[in-house]
Amino acid sequence: MTQDKSNRKDGRNVLLAFLAFFTVFAAVDIFFVYKAVTTLPGVVSENAYEIGLNYNDIIAEAKKRKLEQDEHQRQTDGSKPSPLTE
Repeated sequence: MTQDKSNRKDGRNVLLAFLAFFTVFAAVDIFFVYKAVTTLPGVVSENAYEIGLNYNDIIAEAKKRKLEQDEHQRQTDGSKPSPLTE
């Protein structure tokens, strides 16, 4: 008789531990879902795909502007052109 009561207690403890584990797991999961939904959406640019397609053009345009700025700087300073940029 005492062994039956002991087994019931052990079974109840195992069940409670099992339920507690999954309750904590679900609570943490719900917290992470809440934080993911309520924080920043992660969108940096609305047209990221088009920007990616034109990436090489954007880099070429930036280099062209940099060279123009360097040329203008050399003209206003009166300095000689640098051999690395020409």
